[in-house]
Amino acid sequence: DNELYNDVTEIITTEIVKTPLETSITVDTESTIYSGDTLERDGIILYTDNEDNEYALANAPVILKITIDEAITLETTLTTDNEGMISYQFDTTGIDGNALVELIFEGNEDYMTSSDNQEVLIKPARKEVTILLECDESYPDNDDMILSGIAYTADDNELPVTDTLVYITVTFDDDSVETYTPVTDNEGSFIITVSKDNLVVGNVHIVASIEESDLYLESTTEAETEITHEAFETLLTVDVESTVNSGDIMQIDGILLYSDEVDEY
Repeated sequence: DNELYNDVTEIITTEIVKTPLETSITVDTESTIYSGDTLERDGIILYTDNEDNEYALANAPVILKITIDEAITLETTLTTDNEGMISYQFDTTGIDGNALVELIFEGNEDYMTSSDNQEVLIKPARKEVTILLECDESYPDNDDMILSGIAYTADDNELPVTDTLVYITVTFDDDSVETYTPVTDNEGSFIITVSKDNLVVGNVHIVASIEESDLYLESTTEAETEITHEAFETLLTVDVESTVNSGDIMQIDGILLYSDEVDEY
């Protein structure tokens, strides 16, 4: 108040609002698994301060949501550790299809909301396989060794494992190795022939295996047999005159043949 102006006072009320800090959340999981495998999900939440420095957000509630073929299969709340991390394992037994894994932080007065997601393809479960090798107790070394086998699913249906490579190694007593890769037929059967030229007398160790694939789990079986030395059958024929005169030369001819049960030599 003075000679020119009256005394005046105005009161203004305002509010100081705390600005929540920006957060970011990242989900990390496999992109493709098989039904029955464990889906492992990891995530981390970071916040950025006013000076653009990033720090882990500890003890924060995070919603984990798993949606499979548009149906929510799991929804649970996890808490981050001191490093801002969360981890969860989900059993996919009996489940297949397209899964969407989501992590959601709903925020609060101190931190902004954030979320992340990742798609995961859960393929149908691979089947266990049984391989049976059919081999004799022993094989002679003068004939080819024929090995056969069959592969089928190790379940109640015992379906044939068709059109599948079988890796076979045949190890002989001198450590020489023969390898074969037959393909199973429509009945799951396979067969190989080991040439008699490659046989070695002694013990034989056989391994047959099927590699892991989208349809089957890895499977291996082993068998033992023996290569024995077999003497050839022989035939000795003598040809001589039945009567000769004293003083004459007696001509004696002979021939020795052996047989491999097919031909004579």
